[in-house]
Amino acid sequence: MVPTGSPRAKSRSRQRRHPHYLEGLKGYNPCGGTGFYLMRTERQGKELSPEVLRQLYWDKKRSLSWIADSYGINITSVLKRMKKYGIERRSLSESGYLFHSDKPGFNIKTSLHPEEEKLLVAGIMLYWAEGTLKRDTIDFANSNPRIIKVFLKFLREICGVNESRLRAYIYAFSDQNSDKIKEFWKKTTGIPETQFIKPYIRKAENSTARKRRMEYGLIKIRYSDKKLLCIIKKWLEEYTKNIGRKSG
Repeated sequence: MVPTGSPRAKSRSRQRRHPHYLEGLKGYNPCGGTGFYLMRTERQGKELSPEVLRQLYWDKKRSLSWIADSYGINITSVLKRMKKYGIERRSLSESGYLFHSDKPGFNIKTSLHPEEEKLLVAGIMLYWAEGTLKRDTIDFANSNPRIIKVFLKFLREICGVNESRLRAYIYAFSDQNSDKIKEFWKKTTGIPETQFIKPYIRKAENSTARKRRMEYGLIKIRYSDKKLLCIIKKWLEEYTKNIGRKSG
């Protein structure tokens, strides 16, 4: 019997409050393989052989601190092994590049209040309807500013995306003012102009009716992160299965 006030009991309580489609994400790799998701305790106590150390450091681009922490040793021990095994160290420029490129592209919020759960469902449903599922990037296109705002709110508040990696593509007709359209979407999305890609301008041919429906053209939001796309797909799969069970 677990005491009510114990950390373990509190942890279970928090887990029960999470939406079911968020459960089990820790340690789960929806894109396949293990790699990053391999639990630390599974590596600790294992021998750090020359082959494994070389593979982790050079092939998989792991940091010294990552290797040390994973095998339950300190950085000095890793460095001694590298010297003993004749494994060269990366240059300062290579280490700097890896430090910046290896930063997480998102930070998913797992403890959600009811309004955030609604936003999560809205986000995955919108992506199901208007998003691209067959590529390795998150691509979401629409002409409705309110829909775009909701989807961006989902990316920012639920998925915790890196703002600097958001990209915006504008599609408009040649007889529309592309500068005015870009200014409108800049204010609507909060994405800086430097992250807007050159607009795609289509030749206007009998487009009067279409222009009325798309006064500010169409905007596509792109976020290049295969792992996040896999997680969104998993949410969608779990949520639709749950809806199917309830309706059955």
